[in-house]
Amino acid sequence: MRKCSAAWLTLTGLMVPGLACTANLNAEGGGGQGPNGAGISVGTPGAGGSMAASGGSSLVGGNGAVLGPPPPTVIRRLTNTEYDNTVHDLLGTKTSPGAAFLVDEKRLGFDNIAAVQTTSPVRAEQYMLSAEKLGTEAIAALLSSTPCAAAGDAACAGQLIRDFGQKAYRHPLSDAESARLLGVFQVGSANGGFKRGVELA
Repeated sequence: MRKCSAAWLTLTGLMVPGLACTANLNAEGGGGQGPNGAGISVGTPGAGGSMAASGGSSLVGGNGAVLGPPPPTVIRRLTNTEYDNTVHDLLGTKTSPGAAFLVDEKRLGFDNIAAVQTTSPVRAEQYMLSAEKLGTEAIAALLSSTPCAAAGDAACAGQLIRDFGQKAYRHPLSDAESARLLGVFQVGSANGGFKRGVELA
């Protein structure tokens, strides 16, 4: 690539706002390959005609045909493998629940393209059942590693939620996030005691 400027960056098959190049995408200067083998140029309006003149960013084939605007950026879910790796790290489980989930769809050889990573009702149910099973399995280890667990009070639950929540959310929990999870704990605690409240949270 040559001469990068603010436009678009191709990342795992998605066009992401932020960076692009005004020259053709391959090192030979002949353009990258687009649909049906067409060459692709990416750039800014006025840069060799590589952007559509319609007022928005678009991909243009090597033959000058406009291929359309880049797809919107969307948030993707974890793949089944990423899900397993996450629960292994968070909970220390040796199981791989993701292996029983619906198979991740692939496009262009990748299984992590957000546009095809739908979450169907079946997958949502699989997530719920997995969370319940993992929560039941992990609760003993989680409580044994929490010194205040013997007290079994809301203050201890709050501390546990903040400590575990920072690891799970990958940032310190906000007051609103802590309050929401503490509310879940309180529902569980009222219907099954401290252990059940922590498990549900």
